[in-house]
Amino acid sequence: MHVRSYALTDIGKRRAENEDRYLNDLKELLFGVADGVGGEDRGGEAAEAAVTAITDSTHTTKRTVEAWLTELVKNAHKKALLYAPGATTLLLGHICDTKLYLAHLGDSRCYLLRKNKLTQLTQDHALENDPSVDKDNSLFKNNPHLLKQLTRWVGTKGKVNPELITQELQVNDRILFCTDGVSNMIPTRVLEKILSSESEPETLVNALIREALLRGGLDNATAVCVFIDSL
Repeated sequence: MHVRSYALTDIGKRRAENEDRYLNDLKELLFGVADGVGGEDRGGEAAEAAVTAITDSTHTTKRTVEAWLTELVKNAHKKALLYAPGATTLLLGHICDTKLYLAHLGDSRCYLLRKNKLTQLTQDHALENDPSVDKDNSLFKNNPHLLKQLTRWVGTKGKVNPELITQELQVNDRILFCTDGVSNMIPTRVLEKILSSESEPETLVNALIREALLRGGLDNATAVCVFIDSL
């Protein structure tokens, strides 16, 4: 297997602090992003604690990949709790054999580009995607932004419940992990064009961050891109 990757984060143009963090571990083939929950004190510290806990825990014994990722998420959750009320989204991806395994909480996203076609692998954990929420309620109709509120995250009391996703990989696939400072700023068609046009992970990630900033840079912007050259 041969894999190339690159990661970059930028504070953006509106935020006083960068609360995004990323994971780009080619040795363990472990990648991902964490985004300190906006509006909560110490969100950046919670994101930092979560990512540090993961990098410190990669030596733990792998039973199944799903169980290993869940354990990493639980370790991240325990560390992030130390920075309450801070909290963070968390998106982890691990490549094993010919598959990508994801553990996901929040609205950071993972995309797959295959044969120049972009597919979003994760769904945002937000009220707008919760089938139990009555979206016709007058509260949401008058305040549609409330539907963006997260339903899963890391770092608050209670059980942590990551969504686990498995995706078969093919040679020449490209995988993007990003925070909402990228996905909210760049339309899907533009994401697809950038992911299809660049030949190196570094130039691709730089192009994504540059595009997010050109479109306003309203939030911290973080991207990790992985190229699958061979399996």
